[in-house]
Amino acid sequence: MTRVLAWRDIPLFARLPGAAATELERRLQLETFAPGEALLRKGDQGRALFAVAAGAVRVVTGSERDVVLGAGEVFGEMSLLSGLAVSARVEALGETRLWVLPRRDFFELVEARVGLGEALTHLVVARLREQSSAAQRGAQRIFCRSASTAAEAGSAAALARAIGHHEPGARHVVLAPGRERAQLETHSPDGGTTLFYAAPDADLAAGLEPGDAVVDWNLGEARLDPGRAHAARVTLVDAAEAPRGLPGPWHYRIPAGDVAAYLAGERSLAQVPLLDRLARWSTRRLVGLALGSGAARGFAHLGVLAVLEEAGLPIDTLSGTSIGGITALLYALGGSAPAAIDLARRTLGTNELVRRVRWVPRSSFLSGEALARRAAEISAGRGFADLSRRVQVVTCDLVRGEKFVLDQGPMDLGLLATAAIPGALPPVEHGSRLLVDGALVSRIPIDLLARERCGLRVAVNVLPSPVEAGDAAADQAKLLRRFERFLGFRDVIGRSWEVLGWWKGNSDAADADVLIEPQTHPYSGYDFATLDEMLQVGRAAAEAQLPVLRAETQRLFGGGACPTAPFDES
Repeated sequence: MTRVLAWRDIPLFARLPGAAATELERRLQLETFAPGEALLRKGDQGRALFAVAAGAVRVVTGSERDVVLGAGEVFGEMSLLSGLAVSARVEALGETRLWVLPRRDFFELVEARVGLGEALTHLVVARLREQSSAAQRGAQRIFCRSASTAAEAGSAAALARAIGHHEPGARHVVLAPGRERAQLETHSPDGGTTLFYAAPDADLAAGLEPGDAVVDWNLGEARLDPGRAHAARVTLVDAAEAPRGLPGPWHYRIPAGDVAAYLAGERSLAQVPLLDRLARWSTRRLVGLALGSGAARGFAHLGVLAVLEEAGLPIDTLSGTSIGGITALLYALGGSAPAAIDLARRTLGTNELVRRVRWVPRSSFLSGEALARRAAEISAGRGFADLSRRVQVVTCDLVRGEKFVLDQGPMDLGLLATAAIPGALPPVEHGSRLLVDGALVSRIPIDLLARERCGLRVAVNVLPSPVEAGDAAADQAKLLRRFERFLGFRDVIGRSWEVLGWWKGNSDAADADVLIEPQTHPYSGYDFATLDEMLQVGRAAAEAQLPVLRAETQRLFGGGACPTAPFDES
């Protein structure tokens, strides 16, 4: 028997306030069930709320794939809340221990309004969202170009196997040249996942639909313009290390040797991470993070990334605004949270970058020269295509008055443009555009994760709420002292940006599956020497949300099927 979860470690119960938790502890019962023992039978009246403390249970759905629930997951609530009969048989897989809240106690706690009802509402909403997401994943069409070389043939076979790991019931259809449209109409989406193989020169554009996934080999040939479909391009390389200064957009660079080893059974899917990520992109199982603006408070993003990485949560793609965009680039450049933290400490953890005031201010009161040198030092000639994972950085184009997303080209352009606070740093020229801080148009760019086929979208908001400002009179005096100093207009501008962020940030994050909010200080936004303090604040916020992230990840990967085994607590 593996470690038994305490009731406090069950994500549903972890949401409860103190009084509700005390009452719940008094009523919960820890029970043991033998392998194969029926916990619920189809047609029975719901008798209790169950939470898995150790082991696992199987929900026998009658379809090709039963559902397995592991430690921390809850079942039985739908029958209790709806008053309807149990819809499926649930049985123990091996010896299983469950926390059981009997029916009578369940309703007494819900009616007492001690917090259990609110927690259950969150659970039901999450269930409905997962059902919607599963339905979306289940009616999937994935197109893969047939191989034109032996290496591509091996990679196509490897991708098919990897997709089968995540979607065991996926069908495979070879499209005959000249008959693609007729075959596509015959194999229309019906709730299953279909992997289509098309000839290298096939014209698929007319048959593609929104939401289709297209995997194309050999970026240099650029054989497919998918239109409304989602496209991923793959290049086979001889080694894991990629050359610097790659042109064009980010793409999957998968080592050919790793593919061969995977096909030969010498490596697991977890040992070929980019192939697994491509398969999860195809089946809408990516994990995406949207990192918000907040100036120096954005160092808290690094603390969040460190906790998620240590917990085993895949971090597949990132979008960011302002300091969030900078943090995303540092993380994808370094390839890990410790590397990104070290890079930030060496290059950005100082106030020198915001002290170079122009003698004759024109478009800004800071020259931006020191930041430009630091951006060049960080990027070292590398571009977005050189990063370890895809990153999208939000900027605002002052010429057209619109949001402009940087996801290709020189990395230092992204660093400078998304940091160019209007009035503080000069706009960045890019072709016919003048780019400034993307916080003008998007505080937390969760929307950019939609076309990344993310099944779990996490937003991080590092801006504090205005209600946390404390004593109004003391805060007024503090701000007036700062505003009346020499060049105090910089503080007026900064404070005004923060207020704008408070009002816009929560709205931007409304579509996130999980929101992480580090508790930063209201007046610490432009002190870049507080890196270590912000790291700890970010870590604390992420750790507080780990129970929720565990539950969301287990649902995304079907109860822990992710090959990287996130949140392994055995």
